[in-house]
Amino acid sequence: MKNIILLAIIVFFYQTPALAKDDCSNATNDAEINACYASSKAEAEKKLNLEYGNAKKRANAEYSASPTDWQNFKTVLIETQRAWLKYREGQCSIESFMAEKETITNNTLTNKCVIRMDLERVEQLKAIPYE
Repeated sequence: MKNIILLAIIVFFYQTPALAKDDCSNATNDAEINACYASSKAEAEKKLNLEYGNAKKRANAEYSASPTDWQNFKTVLIETQRAWLKYREGQCSIESFMAEKETITNNTLTNKCVIRMDLERVEQLKAIPYE
């Protein structure tokens, strides 16, 4: 029972900077909260995929004079992104671990983690290629 109350408090009070635009605090029940965070997660995923593509384009332009360097950079970038996605999955599993799997609370905690991490990664990707 204490875990359920703790999780409810975490879900209610934990706010991520990423949600400033998509404020889910106006939701009135668990289903609305879950739907709001699911929608915000979808938006964060779109931003992540867009910026990953933009980073590849910028790097391609940067290394256009050297196709070998571009291929090497692209390989590292792809491997790094795949590793980051695996890390994100693990980190969000840890952050939602206390809530029973396949519950609204678990889904909400997972979605909030994915949103936060995706938007942090977007900022990292904006810096590619590094100067």
